[in-house]
Amino acid sequence: MRLVYFAMLTMASASVAQETDGCRDVLEYSGRNYSTEVQTLSIALKVYDQYCENDSYKSGTNFDATLDTVIKAIPIKFGLSSGSTEERLRYFCKTFNSDYQKSTYQYKSTSLVDSAATNAWLACKQLSAKGVLFRPRILKTQAVIEVARTNAHPVSVQGIIYDSDLLTCSVPNSDSSAAGRAAANENTRKALTEDYWPISCKRTAKVQDGTATYPEADISVSTTAGTFPLTIPPDARFPYRWASDLTAQQKQLTEDLQQLQQVVNKSAGELARVNASDGRAAAQRFPTRGRETPTKCEAGQYVSSLTPIWNSDKPDAQLIDLEVSCRKAMADAN
Repeated sequence: MRLVYFAMLTMASASVAQETDGCRDVLEYSGRNYSTEVQTLSIALKVYDQYCENDSYKSGTNFDATLDTVIKAIPIKFGLSSGSTEERLRYFCKTFNSDYQKSTYQYKSTSLVDSAATNAWLACKQLSAKGVLFRPRILKTQAVIEVARTNAHPVSVQGIIYDSDLLTCSVPNSDSSAAGRAAANENTRKALTEDYWPISCKRTAKVQDGTATYPEADISVSTTAGTFPLTIPPDARFPYRWASDLTAQQKQLTEDLQQLQQVVNKSAGELARVNASDGRAAAQRFPTRGRETPTKCEAGQYVSSLTPIWNSDKPDAQLIDLEVSCRKAMADAN
């Protein structure tokens, strides 16, 4: 039973290139710090810049299979669910332009996914229409780009370009008599099939103070159908900590916060007492509205309010006077 299941899984993986949208993964990894909504806006803006002018499509636009693939990937809020490629593009240009005009500030103030990621997404979609599928997998310490052919038209890899100081990449050895993998470089050649062909890269770390950082790195895979550029975002690997260590640190942080709160409360109490003391002294020292401020109300009266008088309206203002208002008791008011 296990053998049958494994065989079915192998057959499914061989044909998955025809069903999987690996291009979406480009944004999932490169734009991982952005919300889905921001990723959607970034895709729409990239397609608009590429194919639209004002509220219509650019003159000389070629409505071929490549454009059809791109248009079908447009976010649903801007696209038609049916119609010809030209009708869909015209509708998108008009709808997106209208939305952009209404929300120009939002588009300009929102931090959209960087252009390198949206360029990679667009290139991936365009190559997909030509029968080449790219599926990236990016981890902290390594990255894998799987490439496959999705139709009968022959396509081959014609070189892999990257910075060897940042990445060390390899591919399956093309020599059937040799085992292992071969270094990937600008001379790498491979006739693609419907099975995924993996390009594996190990990221080079820069270690400082126990923290391994992985700088941003670019890699380009050239094929006879076009080039796929991918920017691998920077990442970091922090020193390992036991769960007990993290718990102890959290407990210490909580205690420190409690102590800080006690200091704040004590300081607030002392400040209140100082202000009250200064207020009483000021009431005795400074005149108010041309008369001596009473320190107490006359017999049969009670204090109804105390009004502080400050020397300015700034945060560091000092109390210079205290106005005391007295009222007669209810029995004497009549």
